[in-house]
Amino acid sequence: MPASYPKPDGAKVTRHKPRFDWVDLPVAHEVEAPELPEWRIWHAKTVEVWVDLWSKPQAVMWDPAGSSLFVWATLIDDLISARSDAVKVSGEIRQIEDRHGLTPKAMMQLRWRIVDDEGHVLGQTDELPDEAPVSTAAKLRDRLRVVTTDGEKVYPKHRGAGWYELSNGEKIRGKGPAEAAEMELGT
Repeated sequence: MPASYPKPDGAKVTRHKPRFDWVDLPVAHEVEAPELPEWRIWHAKTVEVWVDLWSKPQAVMWDPAGSSLFVWATLIDDLISARSDAVKVSGEIRQIEDRHGLTPKAMMQLRWRIVDDEGHVLGQTDELPDEAPVSTAAKLRDRLRVVTTDGEKVYPKHRGAGWYELSNGEKIRGKGPAEAAEMELGT
C-alpha cells in the first residue's frame, strides 16, 4: 500500500465548514463595568484593573452582571494584596482569561475578532510586506566573501577536527569564527 505524503500548501483543503461563523466585536462599546461585590474590601489596583477589563471589546460577550468574572477579580485581588502565591493562582487566572477571550488563542478558538467602526478587522493583515525582513544572520552571511583561486576555495582551509587555517597561517577552531577572522584580515 503506498504511503500518503503531506500535500503541498496550495493543495491542502479543509472540506468541513466551521460550526459557526466569526463574531465581530466592536472596538467602541457602551458596556459598563458592573460593581464588584461588597462582601470584600477590594484593593484600589484591583478596582482599576476591573474597570480596564470591562473596557475591552470582549466585554460585549460577557454576562453583563459580571458574575462569571468575580472569581477572576478575587484571584487578582489576592495576587495584588499578596494573600496568595502567584504560582498557585496564575493557572486559574489563565483559564478564566481563556474562557473569556482575553488571549489571542482564546479569541481564535471562540472565533471572535475585533473590528473598527468601518468594519475592518484589527490585528490582521491580508497584505504581505514588499520585502521580507532580513535576519541578522543573513546580513552577516552577505558580508562574508570566499577567497577562490581557479574555482577552489583557498582560505580558510579546513584542516580537520573543526580546525581552520587562515591566510596568515593562524589556526582557529570553528568555520564561522574562521571565516569572520579571514574577513577581518581582508585577504
